[in-house]
Amino acid sequence: NYNNINVNQYDADREIPSAIQTSVVNFVSTKYPIDLYPLIIEPGIGTGRWAIPFSHAGYNIYGVDVSEKMLKILEERVVEKAILNIQFEKGDIYSLNTKNEHFNICIVSHLFHLLGYLEKPITEIIRTLNKTHGVIINIKSGKGNSIPILSRWYIEQLEIYGYQVKSFS
Repeated sequence: NYNNINVNQYDADREIPSAIQTSVVNFVSTKYPIDLYPLIIEPGIGTGRWAIPFSHAGYNIYGVDVSEKMLKILEERVVEKAILNIQFEKGDIYSLNTKNEHFNICIVSHLFHLLGYLEKPITEIIRTLNKTHGVIINIKSGKGNSIPILSRWYIEQLEIYGYQVKSFS
C-alpha cells in the first residue's frame, strides 16, 4: 500500500543524479524528437522524478499513480515550479483513463516489479500508444536492484504483441 510509505525515503532510495537525468532526457529527446513524439504517459508517475525533467524538455505528460501521498508531493512540485504541461490523476495501470492510441511515448520506471499481474498493465500501456510509432521506455534507475527475469519477461510480452524491442541504456 503506497499510501503507507515514507515518500521522502522513497525518493531518497531512488535518487537520480541530475547529470544522469539530463543525459537520459537529452538522449530520449534526440532519439524521439518532441515535435514527432509530444505526448508521454507515465503510469506510476509518483512524485514526478521523471515527469518533471521530461516536461522541462517540452514534452506533455499525463501520469497516474495509486498513491495519494506521492501525487500530493507531485502537485506541490508542479505548483512550486509553475509547470503547465504535466497532468495527473489518482488511478492505476490496470485501467488507464485515457483514449486509445493517444500517446507517443510511455515512460515506465520502478513499476512492473511492484505488480502481481502484468498482462493487463502491459495491454493497457499498448492500448494507449500510437500504433505506428508508439514507444515504451523502461527506465531502470536509482539504487534499487534490477530484476533480470522480469526484464526478460517484459521484453517477451512486448514481442508477443508485435512490438520490436530495442534495448538501450
